[in-house]
Amino acid sequence: MNWLFALMLLGTSVAAASLVFYTLAHLPGMRRSGFGLGLGGAAGCGAPGLAGGWFGSPGTAVSEKTMFLFDGETLVDANDSGWALLRALGQPGNPWDQLHGYFLTHFPDFDTKIADLPQAQRLSLNSSGAAEIRLEAEWCSGLMRLVMYDCSEDAQGVVLDALSLQATEDELAALRRGVELAPILIWRQTPDGQVLWANGAYLALAGHSRTAPIMWPLPMLFDPNMAVGLLAEGGVQRVNLVVAGTAKPRWFECQAHAEGDVLLVFALPADAAATAEQNLQAFTQTLGKTFAHLPMGLAIFDRQRKLVLYNPALADLTGLRADFLVARPGLGAFLDRLREERRMPEPKDYKSWRREVVALERSSVSGKYEEIWSLPTGQTFRVTGRPYPDGAMALLIEDISAEITLTRRFRAELDLGQAVLDSLPEAIAVFSSGGILVQSNAAYGALWGGGGAPCASAIGIADAMARWQAGSEATPVWLRIRSQVDTLPSRAEWSAEIRLKDGRRMACRLCSLAGGGTLVGFAPIDQVRPLEKLRRSA
Repeated sequence: MNWLFALMLLGTSVAAASLVFYTLAHLPGMRRSGFGLGLGGAAGCGAPGLAGGWFGSPGTAVSEKTMFLFDGETLVDANDSGWALLRALGQPGNPWDQLHGYFLTHFPDFDTKIADLPQAQRLSLNSSGAAEIRLEAEWCSGLMRLVMYDCSEDAQGVVLDALSLQATEDELAALRRGVELAPILIWRQTPDGQVLWANGAYLALAGHSRTAPIMWPLPMLFDPNMAVGLLAEGGVQRVNLVVAGTAKPRWFECQAHAEGDVLLVFALPADAAATAEQNLQAFTQTLGKTFAHLPMGLAIFDRQRKLVLYNPALADLTGLRADFLVARPGLGAFLDRLREERRMPEPKDYKSWRREVVALERSSVSGKYEEIWSLPTGQTFRVTGRPYPDGAMALLIEDISAEITLTRRFRAELDLGQAVLDSLPEAIAVFSSGGILVQSNAAYGALWGGGGAPCASAIGIADAMARWQAGSEATPVWLRIRSQVDTLPSRAEWSAEIRLKDGRRMACRLCSLAGGGTLVGFAPIDQVRPLEKLRRSA
């Protein structure tokens, strides 16, 4: 009975102790303190052991080792520094996905090396960036232990108080949130195109939710060689991206920066700018098609005075070749070529010609330039300059040779008609339908004053009658003339006799003309009677 009691007591004690150890091993506090990691500390750099945690008391060294224990991609255990690192990363997904991007950032060949760990049993990796970080991995009974620590001399004995650490954590959280909510795409990649990290906008465009686990490796949305090319050129490049489920491609303005062996790339959405440029191009093409049917030549120069748009009529009028116009010549070169082709007036000397070019540009910008060019070929151009608000200017070249010819011919006919009227001895005055004196001859001017055609100033029938009345004796003829000019009751021709104050007797005749005009004639009686006899005999 004593032996049986002793055996029962021993079994109960062993069971109770096993239960206590099992419970302690699965408590969160014990797991984070390193209980159950069971694998001895990794040697190297003289780093301290697992004593203390990342969020230790003030004065705790932060350069301690960071340990993780994985079963495949499942996190089995971690020390305080490991749990603190996971919290600091703040990425969605399971711990392995979070650490995978972090390891790739510091150890580009992590995937290749870690795949050989079951055969190699142990491996050691050193970071490729400015930070001196070492990662040691060990394979033990199907479990993978990862130990990471800082080997830099500055990291040894670094002490950070709790308030400073909390301020750093708050700033880190604010910066992380700002990057995640940024409307631009930000990602880090290797030169060969492997994405190491991406912000929320990039993940959303790639089809990843902010809360769903991230599937590694992250997809490369853009051309992998684009970032390398941007880094070499050192500029901004507009790139289009075809996104699944969208009818139109997306446009981004991309820029890259080097961070050691890693490239940091920014992609700013540029859909609005691309659409505006496409609309502008379409509008320009529409204007070009419209301008192509204009009979006048059109040349538009930008603010740098380079030819940006012209129509076919410009080449036809100026005789300039298409290859010269397509080369976008400047305003000075454009005018020089016009001079060489004898399509503008020949200047007296070169200096005055250059001054004319400057005057042309300045006058066009102010909107005051308009000039008639009489060419040696006999053609006549009207050249007009028009300014634009953005500093551009347009030149309009119109062939007005036919208009000038018609004007000259019409002027010649008028001069001929005036000469005929001036040759008549009868004083003649022609009034319009509104009672305005529009034409008179030399005899009228000699008799009443103010003769000639066309009249420089508007003289009405009332003014003319005042002159007539002032130079003649009182007669009702003037009122009759005034009535017929104003009302035109009939188109009958009549005549009457008036006497001037100097005693001369004058025959005044009135007849209606086409278009509502009225002709009033004055001739001496002794000249009218022979004329009437001649008419009766004829």
